[in-house]
Amino acid sequence: MLEITEEKYLNFIKWRNFHAGLWMLMIATSVLVLIKTRWHINSVYVSAPFLCFGMLFLLNASFRNWADFIKQTGGFYRVTFTCLLAWGLFVGARNFVSMDPTVIRDMWGIRLTSWAWFVPAVMLLSINTCVIRQLLNVMMRQGALGLILLAIVWLPPLSLRTDFNLLWGCSALLLFWDHLPKWGRRTALAGAFLSLAFVVLSAERNMVLAHLLLMLCASYILIMRKYHVRGRRLLGILALYSLALILAYFVSYGDNRFLFGETIGTQITAFEKKLFKDTRTGSIVFGEGDAVVEGDVPRANLFLDFLEDMGKWEMIFGRGSVGTYRSMASGGISRANVECGYLQVILKGGVVMLVLMLLLAIPAMIRGIFTSRNYVAKAFGFIVAGRLIEMVFFGLPEASPRYALFWIAIGICLNSQILRMTDSQIEVYMDDQGDDDSNRGEMMSINPSGISQKGI
Repeated sequence: MLEITEEKYLNFIKWRNFHAGLWMLMIATSVLVLIKTRWHINSVYVSAPFLCFGMLFLLNASFRNWADFIKQTGGFYRVTFTCLLAWGLFVGARNFVSMDPTVIRDMWGIRLTSWAWFVPAVMLLSINTCVIRQLLNVMMRQGALGLILLAIVWLPPLSLRTDFNLLWGCSALLLFWDHLPKWGRRTALAGAFLSLAFVVLSAERNMVLAHLLLMLCASYILIMRKYHVRGRRLLGILALYSLALILAYFVSYGDNRFLFGETIGTQITAFEKKLFKDTRTGSIVFGEGDAVVEGDVPRANLFLDFLEDMGKWEMIFGRGSVGTYRSMASGGISRANVECGYLQVILKGGVVMLVLMLLLAIPAMIRGIFTSRNYVAKAFGFIVAGRLIEMVFFGLPEASPRYALFWIAIGICLNSQILRMTDSQIEVYMDDQGDDDSNRGEMMSINPSGISQKGI
């Protein structure tokens, strides 16, 4: 009977949990489109079990690295990350004391509420350099499945016109082009352009920005690797982000609007009209009955409404994972989301949460892009930078694979071992790791009684 170390067995369990968690989060996000079918399935109740189990699997995999994290991480980042986890637990669970069944259901059944503040824990996975290959494998497989199922959701009886979340990671995969197998490259390229087409047809300007930025960064990395114009690195990065800011202004200023059942030409026309339209301001209705009049109010803006409704202490500590604010731009209703990632963090977790996040994200971006010796770390640095830019225009924290990728990227960019590796060392290391399925048959034949105690 095969004898293995306990460490290898525990790693097998950890990465199986990691894979299961990302797959369940992807399914939890994708099934939300079921409500748009002719059957009008209440997809929230379908999504919630996948969301809960997916996050539990991811947290289980992440905290298996806690001891290594304490030993290997520098004091500042260790303390900051620990405070972030503790504050995230407070933000995620503080509304639980209400004991209102509806509040509790919304806390744990919606990806934008409590679970979103536990996602930063996946940063623990980056202590183990194996996470790079494991992450790329999951992203490639989900993208390949998305391409296979694409025809199914676009044909009757479903006829779903959606951005199709199975393709969520294809644009990011382009950053790792030289480390992908041939089928992975084809999947990434096809999925990235299909994703861009979907978000244009759905008039999601913030997602158009996200995909374009990743494609631009991937092009930059490919050019730098192939032609070795290293003396122009800084100029290239500055030009890249100047272009990104221009795209941000012209493409992503606004909110989301999904369009279904219209011709492609009509959808593209609607997207073009929406490019310069300010959809965050509104009008207020005055009077009652026949005397009702509608008047434009300059202050009726989501951001101004948010700032006016929040008190001083609420700005500092937030209102919890299900916190809301009163918006006159939306007709005086209470809104759970601000259409800006940074303000959303303040609404839920206050300035405390925002500062803790930026203390990790900004150094990670700088170290990944400017101080790393390999383009894999730079690619993850671009992922962090892209998300920080996206949060200006939308980019809400959520329990989703894309947000988990953001935090894994932060951890990798703060991992000094990975930053010090050269491109040749990274290439040899990732080739040696190969596909994690190579060990599946070996691990499935494990006899628990044959586990060696060498790994203890």
